[in-house]
Amino acid sequence: MTSVDGKIPRNMVVTAAKSNLTQEGLVLKKGSGNTLEVITAKGDAAVAVLDQAFVDSTQTAKTTVTGDRVGVFLLGSGAIIKVASATTITYTVGCKVYLDDGLDGGVNVTAATSTPIGHYVGDGEATTADGDLVDIVLDVMIDAATE
Repeated sequence: MTSVDGKIPRNMVVTAAKSNLTQEGLVLKKGSGNTLEVITAKGDAAVAVLDQAFVDSTQTAKTTVTGDRVGVFLLGSGAIIKVASATTITYTVGCKVYLDDGLDGGVNVTAATSTPIGHYVGDGEATTADGDLVDIVLDVMIDAATE
């Protein structure tokens, strides 16, 4: 379950090349043709986070074609959702969360010219492995300045 607080995802169009949408909680950016795709760098302009309804129980992306819509949670929405984390990151309650440069679609806690997306609101301190999901409140707006 991507949403922790029961909010409903918004349906938005994704790109035709979706082989990298492999897990719930991946951070997405605006792609070509006004569609969404996975972020690939910490300076990307993040827009939303992929909802779990797009993948099956084994975290395999469902088959889609150009123009299909998937559930996403928009940055700045205030939703508390699960987001994919890079490895060996330690999160503490209230710390700011940024796009990661090493894990496509992932986040970490290091600013270093990265785009912020929200704050960690999990149950105490957590240290992650690649792809682990952490609870983030999406309280930073789309197009937030790189820090």
